[in-house]
Amino acid sequence: MFRRQLAERTADLHRAAEAVVPLMRSGVTIDDYRQYLRRWTRFVVRAESGLQRAPGLRRWLPDLDERWKTPRLLHDCERLGVAVRAGADPGGDPPTDAVAFGQMYVLEGSTLGGQVILRHLRRTLGDAIDGATRSLDAYGRHTGRRWQAFQDGLEAFVDTCGDHEIVVTAARDTFHEFLRAYAQPRRTYPSARVRTSTARPTKSETSSST
Repeated sequence: MFRRQLAERTADLHRAAEAVVPLMRSGVTIDDYRQYLRRWTRFVVRAESGLQRAPGLRRWLPDLDERWKTPRLLHDCERLGVAVRAGADPGGDPPTDAVAFGQMYVLEGSTLGGQVILRHLRRTLGDAIDGATRSLDAYGRHTGRRWQAFQDGLEAFVDTCGDHEIVVTAARDTFHEFLRAYAQPRRTYPSARVRTSTARPTKSETSSST
């Protein structure tokens, strides 16, 4: 299944992303959580401003409007007094559906880790984070079901439209963007440039990405 292939081909970057987020340390502080919220919110706001213009995501993800993470993040930032300067709107052409799915793979996958982080922060920070964890508890007890539904939509998309390599490359590039938000050198991880317009890649471009 494509979901397994995608997980395998992004595993190195997934591990790197987990390593740069300091929230699972035993000595985590409320300031660590504030810094995380500031960086993650800027990243998500910019990503979702582009995703909302993707032409066909709702065909594959009927609950798309319930998946946006920006409102929950802004709520948590406000509760903890975190000032966020949103990243610039990416502008230009909207992402293709294949690019959008690669980007959403990273954002939706974060909801699984969010549940683990939330349990740890409740144990270590207690009341200090009360009312400021909507983003971590995004789907609550429905997290597993929502993740499954996303993967089903992804599988249906690639089975119908192809574009497997574009999805993989977009997911890897999205992880890179996250690591760059945490000042991690991009050159550490191999990646290919992603085409974000609605134009189809040439044969040579497709071959070079494999």
